[in-house]
Order: sequence, then C-alpha cells, then structure tokens
Amino acid sequence: GLSNGFYCTDNKNYLWCHGTTEGTPGKCLGETVCKCGRTQYNPCVWSFLDLPDCEKKPGDFFEKLPDSSDTKPDSSESKHESSDTKPDSSEIKPDSSEIKPDSSEIKPDSSEIKPDSSEIKPDSSEIKPDSSDCKLDSSEIKPDSSDCKPDSSEVKPDSSEVKPDSSESKHESSEVKPDSSESKHESSEPEVSVPKKTVAYYTNWAQYRFNSIDGWTCKYTTDNIDPTIVDVINYAFVVFDSTYTVKEYEWNDDQMIPKIVAMKSRNPNLKVLASIGGWNFNFYDSTKHLYSQMAEKQATRATFIKSAMNFARKYNLDGIDIDWEYPANEDQGGRPVDTQSFTLLLKEFREAIDKEVGNGKSKLLLTIAAPAGPWNIKNIEISKFYKYLDWINLMTYDLHGSWDSVTGPHTALYATDGISVDDAVTAYLNAGVPSAKIMLGMAHYGRGWTLKSSSDHEMGSNATGASKSGTCTGENGYLSKYEIDALIPQENIKFDSKSKTMYGYKNDQWFSFDTQETFKYKADYLCKKKLGGVMFWSLDLDKNYVNTKYIKSLIEEC
Repeated sequence: GLSNGFYCTDNKNYLWCHGTTEGTPGKCLGETVCKCGRTQYNPCVWSFLDLPDCEKKPGDFFEKLPDSSDTKPDSSESKHESSDTKPDSSEIKPDSSEIKPDSSEIKPDSSEIKPDSSEIKPDSSEIKPDSSDCKLDSSEIKPDSSDCKPDSSEVKPDSSEVKPDSSESKHESSEVKPDSSESKHESSEPEVSVPKKTVAYYTNWAQYRFNSIDGWTCKYTTDNIDPTIVDVINYAFVVFDSTYTVKEYEWNDDQMIPKIVAMKSRNPNLKVLASIGGWNFNFYDSTKHLYSQMAEKQATRATFIKSAMNFARKYNLDGIDIDWEYPANEDQGGRPVDTQSFTLLLKEFREAIDKEVGNGKSKLLLTIAAPAGPWNIKNIEISKFYKYLDWINLMTYDLHGSWDSVTGPHTALYATDGISVDDAVTAYLNAGVPSAKIMLGMAHYGRGWTLKSSSDHEMGSNATGASKSGTCTGENGYLSKYEIDALIPQENIKFDSKSKTMYGYKNDQWFSFDTQETFKYKADYLCKKKLGGVMFWSLDLDKNYVNTKYIKSLIEEC
C-alpha cells in the first residue's frame, strides 16, 4: 500500500531512497531531495545520492514533503526492471569493461533495464536485461532490455567482485539429469532457411511516463503499438511469488495483455508471449532469490511450469519467455546449483508442453532472454538446453555502461576484449545452437556517462559515473535514442570503426548508441551468420518505429 515516507537502504557505494507514492519527493536531512517515480516492482523508483552528501543511514526514515497528490495504483509485487531494462548483467566483472539483464528503463534494460535493458528492463529504468536487459527510471522503472530488454531505470550495481566459476551442483538422486551427449561444436539439428523473425518487448511501465520531447509524447501504452511491424511481442513483465505462482504485476496487466492479443485481428501471424522475470525481479532483495529457489527442486519447478502454462492459457497467449537474469550470478540472487537447475527447468517445461500437445492442446512456444556477457554465459549449459527452446533472445546490449570507469560501446559488434555481439553469437554457435534459433538483440536506447573532463570525449575516456537522466526515460545513464537525438549536436556524433557503433557527446555528457548506419552492420552480420531474426528492446523507445521498420526491411532481404 501507500506509505507516508521513505527509507534508506545501502548498496555498495550508494544510498538509495525508497518511496511508495509516485511523484512524491522525500527529504534527506534538510536540503537533499529524492525524487520518486513509478517503478515496476517497487511502487516508487529510487534516485541515487552520493554518501558524502547525505548523512542518513540505512533504515533511516525519510520525511515526506507536503503538496503531493499523486495516487498511482500500487503494485503488490516487486518489479522486474528498472523501468527499462535489458536483459544482461550490468555488473562489472574483472578483466571486462562490460557491464545486467533486459533492459531496463529497466528486457526486459539499468539505469533504465530487459531481457541484457535500461530505462526505468527491464529494463532499467528501462532495462534487458545482458544487462539485462537490463533490460529496469526515475519516473518509471532490461527489462528484460534488455530491450532486452530487459529488462531499465534499471540500475546496475557497481561491482568489482569476481564471480566464482559455478561448478555444477548435484541434485537429488531422484531428479532426471539432462542429456549431455550433444556436441559442443556441432548442432544435431539441420540448418533450415526460414523467414527472419522480428521480436520486440513491450514494457508495461512505459504507461507511466510523462513529459514530451520535440512534440513527441513520452507516455507509451498498448494503444501506441503497431502490430504489423513485428512478428512477436513479448509482454514485459509478469512475475511469480514465493509459492511459485505466475501472476500479473501491474494493476492493469489484465487489461493490457488482452488488448495486445486482440491485435491478431490486424496481424493474424502475430505471436504474443508473456516474459517472466526481468532485471528488477532478479535485483531486488525481495524477489531476486525466487528463480534460484524455484528451479532447485523438481516439485517446485513443476509448480512454476504448471502455473506459467495456466497463465498463458488464461490470456490466450502463444507462449512463455523466461527472463532469469542470471543463473548462478550471486549478485543477482543466484547460486552455483543454478547452472544445472536452469537446464532442468527448460527440459521439464518442454516436456510439459509436449504432454499438453499430446492431449490435444495447441503447442505453446518456449523462449528465453539469454546473456551475452562471458561471465554469465559460463554459468549456463547452452549445449544441453538449446534443444528445448523454440528460439533464444540474445541480449547483445549493455555490454558496457556507467558501471565502467571509462566510456565504451554498449552494443559493440566487434571487440578485442571478448565482450561483443560477435563474441556472444560465436559462443552460442560453438555450443551447437542452430543459427536459426538465435534472435540478435538490438537496442533502441543508449548508455551514458558523465565525463571526467569535457575536453576528453573519445571512446575509452575517463568518466565519473552515469549521465544525467533523460526527459522521458528519467534514468541516469540510460536514454532512448530519440532523447539522445534531441540532446547531441549532429557534429558531435562520431563513428567508432573498431566496434561498428556510434558515440556522441555534449559538454560532459557522453553516450554510446546505434544509428541506421551501424544497424546496417548488425543486419549484415545477422544475414551472414544466418541468424533467425532480430529482437528489440524495446518498442516504446523507437520513435515512430523508424529503426524497427528499417532493420526489418534489411533482414527481409537476407
């Protein structure tokens, strides 16, 4: 429910102000004000305050200032992404300049999330999730992306901790172990030429945005969706509780989901999936352990799978997208046992789907928002579980962000540090995944930094932290492409030939993003590798769907 104030929690180098009423400011000491906006899981989003500026301690109460009349409906569960987020982990791993899911404003990707997403995945606050998408915003929150994600007003935690290699933990002897006889380098499935899919995440927190930019309204609802430009819409996000029951998160999910499903009248080939989880869901203390706990035992996996399938049937959905950011990632509530648990979850989900088909029901689709960062890829058994999936939404964004001390390409096509689109795709192909099962993640947002010196604005320049928040997404370090376009002078937009991405700057604000020029490189790569299609984090971040339509036209020519 709604409360009358704010509380402090401490996570690493930041003091967070948590609130419960959208738009209500909270007062830290006498002068410092924390603005609170809508998030996906927490009814209010937090804003960051450097510890030296605020003497409040974790757990201290923040007095609510007067003159607030906002009464946004309260969400009973913690959300996925910072409101936009992407799907891949945004945390910094050693020897990596990358990153956190999808993804997210928050997949869903995040200062804003998804799916590696980051407005507030997730985002982010939009996020995706690899984020992270990341994909979770100060005004909302990989998902998911990660576009995705994610996924976000997602905020990726600052981390320099080394993640332990997760050795596969043994399950109870009564559990069925997944088949491990598959080759790691060759797919047992034949490569089939099929039309390229266009998958996109819809973030259910974009409805809470306000303001406008260059005449463009920031708010985005189901009424804004054009179902004719995509083949698949992943609804980001729904969640599950401690009883492993899948349920709606937003107060009006039960209205928005049917509206999207009804869009099949305009596009009979449209598929609609519910994406479960996202960056924020795997980030907040109240929910980040749930995926790991659920997946550990056969009985709880069965409960979750049955509930997810019932949810899909309830809303006449075409399937389920699993956005767990990320198995065995300890900062995200994971444990080493998750490596094998994740494989078993997908195996048993596929078996349950096949059993339904045997009983005469239509076949549900099963997909995942998958990490692109090497530190998360090493914790999953790609070669064992890919055969259980219809396709994989690869969160190839949030590869770098404000969690890094220097600027970097968040959607690098190529890199020398092992953190790029090409490195991620190669890892999945080498694990035996048929190329047609991989949907290449693309981001309709950029990652931003505040430069240490405004005169040093190249790729790899020193930075002091995240960029300022945008007018629409409202998340530090995470701006939609159309926000960046309105901010950066054209003469300050540069092409990085190494990563095949763009970057731009204005004073001490620096951003990494893609344009149609660099999307063309990614589309060519997708075609050359014979990948199955593209995944976007997210629909709401692409003004008039200019880039979505452009990329779709490119891959249709493959």
